[in-house]
Amino acid sequence: MLVPTTAFCALRCPACGCLEVYRVSLFALGGGRTFWLPCSCGTPLLGIGRQKGNGFWLKYNCTMCGGFHIWPAARGDLWGESLRTLICEDTGLEVGFFGPGHLVRRAVAFHERSLAELARDLGLDGEGWLGNACGGNNNTET
Repeated sequence: MLVPTTAFCALRCPACGCLEVYRVSLFALGGGRTFWLPCSCGTPLLGIGRQKGNGFWLKYNCTMCGGFHIWPAARGDLWGESLRTLICEDTGLEVGFFGPGHLVRRAVAFHERSLAELARDLGLDGEGWLGNACGGNNNTET
């Protein structure tokens, strides 16, 4: 049985609005290291570190409230076969996704389509109404 060691994380930057998709390797946390994933604008989006035993923590920058949220998780929660939705603790709204690449990409596509439909329904889909500092949807894999 193969144990997954790579997961993907999708988060929108609260500073510039860019959507970033990252590849996260379990091996990047070897030796008790912590690492941060920055947006292309330099804003820190996600920190990941180890706890005692088989535990990990995620600290993510929230687009909904502007603060950081911490999620303690087991290895299987992060590098497993399921999609995990990152939630704003203040608003209860979805702010990102963590899990296998194909599930993260599917969730991002659904989320982007839902936002586009909402903008169209509100009449905000004309030129100049919606955008962000990076020029739209900026999906990158790091």
